[in-house]
Amino acid sequence: ERALYPLGAWEYHSAMELIRNSPNKPLRVFHHSSENDLGTPNGCLDGKPVKFHFPTNIGVNWVLANNRTAAALRDKGYA
Repeated sequence: ERALYPLGAWEYHSAMELIRNSPNKPLRVFHHSSENDLGTPNGCLDGKPVKFHFPTNIGVNWVLANNRTAAALRDKGYA
């Protein structure tokens, strides 16, 4: 599956548009990002501060991933 989806869960909202291109299913989703997640000013990795912001196309920005996934689900008709 790594060859099919090289960015893993990032592909849900990437250019592949897996959410948009899949049939609707009964889902229950909980999205959460915290003040120390990657993509925040206080981001940590292995318990150490990360003082730089990742590009938006490499799949490690949790805040951006949550927002993009939520938008894709909303566009697909999920409330």
